[in-house]
Formats: sequence, C-alpha cells, structure tokens
Amino acid sequence: MVYTPAQPHGQAMASRERPYHVQHRGETMAPKKDKQARRLARKRKVQHRTPSSGQQVLLNRVRASQHFQNTQVMVNPAGTEKMSEVIFRFVEPFKDDDGLVSKAMLEIAIIIWNASFMPKDMQRKALEDVVNVLPSDDSEARREMFLIVNMLLERKRQYFSHNKRMIMDYHITGSTHSINLDVVSTVPVRI
Repeated sequence: MVYTPAQPHGQAMASRERPYHVQHRGETMAPKKDKQARRLARKRKVQHRTPSSGQQVLLNRVRASQHFQNTQVMVNPAGTEKMSEVIFRFVEPFKDDDGLVSKAMLEIAIIIWNASFMPKDMQRKALEDVVNVLPSDDSEARREMFLIVNMLLERKRQYFSHNKRMIMDYHITGSTHSINLDVVSTVPVRI
C-alpha cells in the first residue's frame, strides 16, 4: 500500500487540491481504459467545435438527402475540372476591386448556370423569378438584374456551352479577404 498525502496534515485543504489518496499495490490511479476514454471524449469535443469543410458539409447533405439515395458520389474525379473553378471563371466579369465575387453573385450565377439547361419557356420563367426577387418599385435594380442575368446566359452560351454539368448543391463560405465555393455537380457524360 502506498500513502500519498495531498497536503501536510492539519492544514485546511485548498479548493483545487485533492484529499488523501490511498493506492493499493498493482492498482493505478486512473486505469488505462479511463484515460483512453477521457482522451477520446476530449477529441470528440474538439471535433464538434471545429467547423466542417464545405466539402464535408455537402457530402453530409448528399448522404442525408432522399433525392440522392442511390447516387455514387465521387470527389474530384480524375480528368474532370472542378465545377467550383468553372463557376469562378463564369462570374469573372463580376469581381470587385479586390478580385472577389460576392456570395449573392455566386448564388445568382449558379441559378443561371442551371437555368441554361432548361427549355426556353422554363428558362424564361426561372430568369423572371430571379429578377422578381427584387422589390417591384425598384425598377433600376430590376433592370440591372435583368442585364446581369442575360449577360450570364450569354457567357454560358459563348464560353461554357461544352460544359453540360448541372450543379446539384453548393456551399459558400467566405470572409472579407476570400470566398470559397464547394460544389456537387453531375458527372460529365463521355461519348
């Protein structure tokens, strides 16, 4: 038996100090299993505080979605350009003085990108819906949005007509100095 005093006998115990501990031969203070359990609990706690990457957020959404139940997800398939990079090139004319594109502009670009695959009548309705998000009494903003939408459609036809990949989901994160876009898209059809 080992006797370990936490403090000299007769003194008041400080609030953070432990009382006397008695340890029997062969017995450890904290069994290894308890130490491992505490270590794992700390790791899990840290993981919960660490924000997920945009890619992980999207993968979790795809797995949870009933629309993608029998879908195979491939992360950055070989020989395929990243759709996030394509979208950044698509909205390049709308960069600000710092070379960044706003989150709102990225969202509009994604809507227009997908609308470009629709039949003309459905496409016109989708584009009207984008413009109609703005207040009806703000004719200047609506006119500007109409011009942006048409410019993006023309860019899609002119520079990206070969790209037939639709964007299924996306996640945008950013700060004042950077913006990040993660995308889930269809895989290009190989003929």
